[in-house]
Order: sequence, then structure tokens, then C-alpha cells
Amino acid sequence: MEQIQGGERDLIIVSATVSDHEYAAVESDFLLEPWRFTVAVSRPKRKVIVVASRAVFDLVPSVLDAYERGSLWKRLRHEVEPRVLWQGEIKGYAISVRAM
Repeated sequence: MEQIQGGERDLIIVSATVSDHEYAAVESDFLLEPWRFTVAVSRPKRKVIVVASRAVFDLVPSVLDAYERGSLWKRLRHEVEPRVLWQGEIKGYAISVRAM
């Protein structure tokens, strides 16, 4: 996202995927950085697609500051949780496609 800071695109795809919960916890400062997420979702002219793993949404940092940084991701999860477009399995992985 740093490459398009200040610019816009028709479509932005945000990818925040990690499969290891321990690794996600170690990298939570980077993964939950609100500036990065805010820039990403404010740049599309038409559509933003967020691809994220359950591990990112399940991050609940013990440090209050980190928890507050993660609140953007928590809110996104809350907003899309009931809106399942498709659920299934691909190569042994459970997949959910949701919309806002």
C-alpha cells in the first residue's frame, strides 16, 4: 500500500493472510496497523476486496494499544459475519466468501 499512498485505483485488493496463529501474534504490530488498513480501503474508486485468514480476525492482542489497533479488523469481521455468499472447502481448507 505504501506505493500508492495518495493515489487511487479502480480496484484495490487487500491481502492479510497467515495460517499460523503464533506467527500472527508475533506479527500483530504489522498485521493490525490501522494506518495501513485505512489507506488500503480508502483508495479504491469502485471496489475493495479484502482477503484475510481467520487467524488475522482471531487476533486478540493482550496489550490494550494493540487491541485498539486491531479494532478495524474486528469491526470488518462483525460487519461481514452474517453475509455469507459461499462456504466450502478447497484442497482441505475451509473457505468462506462474505460481503458487506
